[in-house]
Amino acid sequence: MRAPAESGERVRAVTRSGRREALPAGVEAVAGDLNRPESVRGRWTAYEHCS
Repeated sequence: MRAPAESGERVRAVTRSGRREALPAGVEAVAGDLNRPESVRGRWTAYEHCS
């Protein structure tokens, strides 16, 4: 996620807390739990890569 953020791409990372302390500069944190789909539903409309 570092390379796309450094190249100017918009990057979002799903974290349970929604905090971005451990994320690279330029990465937006979005609160959600992938084990609870309702917590992430509607957070984005499209994505190219999910890891």
